[in-house]
Amino acid sequence: QVYAKEEPKNVRQEAEFVEGKILTRFTSSLDEVFGDLTVTESGLQFQEKGGIDFQPITVLVPGGEEFPFTMMAMEAAAVKRMTEWSRYGSNEYKQLYIYGALDLAPTTLNRGYGFSWGIGGWLLTPFMMKAGREVVERMQARVVAELTTTFASSYSDRISLAESVTPSAGAKYGVRRTGQKALITF
Repeated sequence: QVYAKEEPKNVRQEAEFVEGKILTRFTSSLDEVFGDLTVTESGLQFQEKGGIDFQPITVLVPGGEEFPFTMMAMEAAAVKRMTEWSRYGSNEYKQLYIYGALDLAPTTLNRGYGFSWGIGGWLLTPFMMKAGREVVERMQARVVAELTTTFASSYSDRISLAESVTPSAGAKYGVRRTGQKALITF
């Protein structure tokens, strides 16, 4: 179960935690995340210091409001480390990237994560053009080495090249949805 703190409708009410629903479909996990893992009286505590989170989580609360849970969790952790309160939240910078364009719906921001943040788009091909040959070759070697683990692919459909020109096949491989990837075979 997931709970989000919903702001009150008027100033006389207090903010309260309401049950939410995770909207994000599972597509992958964290990759090369690193940080400090410590044992405390209340259990294990992990302080992320870096890495790539391929699965930002969006939570839907009653009333239809959506919250970017990952950014809000990052801000909550940053606020705990603050030595001085600020009405603008922490000064710790948070960066959110939109990878690709499977979902063409408008990007809505509910700014519950302070004012020190950025959002941008990210695609592999332009990154590779800027990174240079040496970096691209290292990336390609890693993909080859991890082809059956980290970079393993699965397909929702296998369609022959002859079949690919039919409307029913087009409806299968033309879907823009996570987990819906068709392999066209010869």
